[in-house]
Amino acid sequence: MLKESIATAVDIRFRNYNEQFSGDGEIAAALSRVARTPEWWRADNINGFLPSAWHIAASMPQARSIDAFIDEDGGRETALIGKLAIAKEILDAERGSHLFFDANQGEGLAYKQIAGPAARRPSSRC
Repeated sequence: MLKESIATAVDIRFRNYNEQFSGDGEIAAALSRVARTPEWWRADNINGFLPSAWHIAASMPQARSIDAFIDEDGGRETALIGKLAIAKEILDAERGSHLFFDANQGEGLAYKQIAGPAARRPSSRC
């Protein structure tokens, strides 16, 4: 499941030069920001990253895992894109968890929701 999600997320494609029609928008935006940094400069756009992203997407069905693929490939762009995809998948999974709360929105951890009904019952121990 993780490999399939990552393959879909990094299959970033555009039509009409700037209309993204596949892949994850947040990963594409992150790559666009990275492309403008002196260390990664890519003519101010993500085109230089796309072949590595497509390589990851195409290779995921045969890969043992995304981590193994990153290690075996050894490419700097592959590592960056793969790690962005892993982080995005983890964050998306956490947002769906009962443990998730957004501190930026003033939310706190809802202990009663996490604990469930068993925690609200009085203990039978003496």
